[in-house]
Amino acid sequence: MMTSAVDWIETLSYAGIATFGFWLLLRKLAGLRALWTGEANRLASHDHFHIPGPDAVMRWSMRDAAAAVFAAGLRPCSGAILILVFTLSQGVFWAGIVAVAAMSAGTALTTAGVAVIAVFFKRTAVRLASGRGSGALWLVRGLEVLAALAVMLLGLALLSGHWASVGGA
Repeated sequence: MMTSAVDWIETLSYAGIATFGFWLLLRKLAGLRALWTGEANRLASHDHFHIPGPDAVMRWSMRDAAAAVFAAGLRPCSGAILILVFTLSQGVFWAGIVAVAAMSAGTALTTAGVAVIAVFFKRTAVRLASGRGSGALWLVRGLEVLAALAVMLLGLALLSGHWASVGGA
């Protein structure tokens, strides 16, 4: 019964990652479309292009962050479940809790590190692109679309691999 519950949670989590990637892709494509149609940074008194400042490009919301955290954290760690079940059966459940806490801290540090690196590289790209004309903005927006596509494809790959492993495909 526990395996069945984990399978369902994994399926929903992977579907959530794919859905989040699709939603992100739609948002980034909308930004690219606005750039294509000239809706982005249209100024009536100018006939040339202005690249947005870092504040305009680096916008994010707590809702977006919460959705990403929820999708990533929905799936329980099967290793943690095994450790907890094993330590419970051995009568040292406290050791399992300590081990899972250590695993969680490692995962949190790794995830935070990746997030910090991603934000740093985006800020660096925006800083380098500012003042370089529309080509740099096209490059930044194109990379954002590719990143969103990668998230969606990762979710779909995880989902299809999971379905194949549980006999759903």
